Amino acid sequence: MQSWSRGTTPTVLVLEDDPAIGRGLSRNLRQAGYEVELVERCARIRDLNQRFDVAVLDLELPDGVSLDMAAELLALGATRAVVFFSGASDALLLARAARFGEVVSKSASFASLLEAIESTQFGPTSEWRQLIPQDSRTRSAGR
Repeated sequence: MQSWSRGTTPTVLVLEDDPAIGRGLSRNLRQAGYEVELVERCARIRDLNQRFDVAVLDLELPDGVSLDMAAELLALGATRAVVFFSGASDALLLARAARFGEVVSKSASFASLLEAIESTQFGPTSEWRQLIPQDSRTRSAGR
């Protein structure tokens, strides 16, 4: 398995089955200073053989619920932290997800997601934040 962050850029795994949302998240995260790997299915993650600083996971996917994937990624050391980005409304599912990491609604702004990522101890350090343009870190997703 490849090592953690390559160079000084923090790495984010994005698991999102909606191609438009996935592309938008990837673009915005790259603009915010992250290296991003986008996958649309749980099964694809197992083929990556990489480590990520943070995994941003949609909860409900065509090939399963990402709670099991979150547990697997954390147990294998493939990610250091998990943030869920989901449109799910099932209170029990959301509560179970919150045991693994922060849960951000897809109706929230991109800034809310970025804040959740940065609140993990594996988000950008102050050194990385100095490299990220201020306007990239504070703009909203613009839904």
